[in-house]
Amino acid sequence: MYLILVTLLSLVYIQSHAAPLISTEPVIEFTIPLVENGKDSVEKIRLDAKSNSALFSVPSVQGSNAGDIMEDFNKKLTLIRVPYLRACFVSRGVSDASSLAALKLGLGLNEFQAGEGVDVSKLTKETNTWKVSSLLVDRRLLSQGMDSLCARFPIYFARQLVTSATDENQADKEQDESQSMRRKRSQNCVGTLCHFLNVSIFKRMANFLEMAGMAEMAQQMGNYEQSVELYTSALQCIPPNMPHDFFVRLLRDRAEVNWQLLRYEDACSDIDTALKIDPMLALGCELACDVQANRWIDRGDEMTNAGNVDAAIHCFSIVLNFSKKSRKVITTASALVRRATMYYRKGDISFARKDINSCRKIHPELAKGQGAASIKIGDVLFGKKKYAEALDLYKLALEFCTADMDAVCFEAHNCIASCYFCLKNYDKALIAGKEAVKVKQCKSASEAKKWKERGKELFKANKYSLLDEYYSLALSYAHHSDKELVSQLLCNRSLAFLKKNFLKSALTDAKECVKTRPSWSKVQHAVARPWV
Repeated sequence: MYLILVTLLSLVYIQSHAAPLISTEPVIEFTIPLVENGKDSVEKIRLDAKSNSALFSVPSVQGSNAGDIMEDFNKKLTLIRVPYLRACFVSRGVSDASSLAALKLGLGLNEFQAGEGVDVSKLTKETNTWKVSSLLVDRRLLSQGMDSLCARFPIYFARQLVTSATDENQADKEQDESQSMRRKRSQNCVGTLCHFLNVSIFKRMANFLEMAGMAEMAQQMGNYEQSVELYTSALQCIPPNMPHDFFVRLLRDRAEVNWQLLRYEDACSDIDTALKIDPMLALGCELACDVQANRWIDRGDEMTNAGNVDAAIHCFSIVLNFSKKSRKVITTASALVRRATMYYRKGDISFARKDINSCRKIHPELAKGQGAASIKIGDVLFGKKKYAEALDLYKLALEFCTADMDAVCFEAHNCIASCYFCLKNYDKALIAGKEAVKVKQCKSASEAKKWKERGKELFKANKYSLLDEYYSLALSYAHHSDKELVSQLLCNRSLAFLKKNFLKSALTDAKECVKTRPSWSKVQHAVARPWV
């Protein structure tokens, strides 16, 4: 507002001395000397015929702050840059001049004599109030010159409000006006950059933008603690009824700093708050959403590797907000799979299954592949003797299995049995082994020998109650042509039945052992045991 005031003063003066500015050069640059209380300054003007734009660089006069105004006659936009506020404001429409050519005709330099300057105090003062509406997200709406001018600052949409030319003086004279009149007058400026009608809001706005700029500088310099404090102060200084853009932008920036400070939950909470305030603003454009989604997936993986389950879940939940707008199905599915894994590890099985079902609907192939992937990761943990963690992944693999995934399901059950056995939970190991046989009945010498060795360990540990069933599982995998292995298993199971005093079953196995391998030297002992 105050920036435009200064520019209009200059234009009023120039137009009052209207002498045609005739030039065929594509770019014209000149300065207007200004004098205020004996101090000299200049206003720079640049007219660019190629881009059909005009740039006014205004110094600080009459208590205002320096800044720049660019008018683009192609796009019919006016951009105001205020370095003090570390912000830019764009509005539709340009000055009274309908084109750059018309502006050139209105600008005259003949009246400016060498060594003389315009006395600012003699110029007509005109006050303009601007209302900020929202943050400009897609800068493609701007010309290249406008984008470059505000490359380091956020740009906000603004529109000019109609105000009286004497508002500033009236505001000073009417301090003792009745409360109702003051309230009525201030309603015209709520949520605006209004210096003359609502001084307090203007000051809070300036403080907020100044602190936000300082916070950004501290962040760039690596002073993260100071940056967080400044972002927090800026959030507290935002005037009431301001557009949501300000809150959302600061929260997103503070989240980045909190992450650098290893305050992971604080960072996630800032993003959550921004999404609650205004999801569309917090998410940004589709390209930005894609970048943010990938960033938070990486952060979720970082938390997963660090064992911070809650923070990982939070990160993947944030990813889902961004990925929905970016419309990247693979990103959404990946986040669901990762979050399901964390829920499962935490013990929230119902939430894990919900995410898995959601993944199946949007990307069934990824969901299927995740079953085998979970087994591979579990195998790595199993090799490191992290049996409990491996067990969770094997169980998770089962959740991803469907009816047409017998091989994966079979492998997962067998891996679960191995984990339980290593954890000395022999009952559950047996149950998992039986489930594997239900899924896929097959002959496997390796599986048969595995259950045979487990039976031996139970025998040595005097765990006889499950011994016969372990050998039964081993026999279900043994091929009939492998007479040596079958006879050993029958002999061992016969002994297991004897330990439980199941004499008839022991005798039956002994007889089968003789039939299978009559020449075996130990077969007579196997037959004699039940009768002894």
